[in-house]
Amino acid sequence: MALNSRSALHPKWLTHSNPVASGFYFATIEIFDPNASAGTYNATTNEWTSARTVLWTGKARVQAVRKAIARDVQSDPSSFQMFEVHIDMQGNTLAGSENTMPDIRANHQLFVTDSPYDESIEGYIFVITGTLSTSNPWGKMLQCEVDQEVKRVVSP
Repeated sequence: MALNSRSALHPKWLTHSNPVASGFYFATIEIFDPNASAGTYNATTNEWTSARTVLWTGKARVQAVRKAIARDVQSDPSSFQMFEVHIDMQGNTLAGSENTMPDIRANHQLFVTDSPYDESIEGYIFVITGTLSTSNPWGKMLQCEVDQEVKRVVSP
């Protein structure tokens, strides 16, 4: 056997280390394409109803990565916050099959559907601005932007 012929990592390292990362995933999220989701307007009640086509749902870690910045949106001052959302790819419901990541792209959106330690983030619309990944097969990182002036209506 040559001196450096084996991998630096033991083959079981990938499965052995998975619980370390997934131990930080406290939030539950839904990722969807807003352009592929249907919406219906009811003129009588002045309400929109929509049926989201969910691309992926599962556990995640939602982490603010910098302080909010002010920016004008159509002459209306808004406050934007950048987030990293780390997705647990093991044992989650994916679009059609297990352990296959759907094609998540910029401008897709995600909702935090459950956050036991910070319920306030359940009311925001996270717009995906980048879909970075890691070489580790159990996770994926998404860059998201949140307009803190816009909140979604969350029914109890």
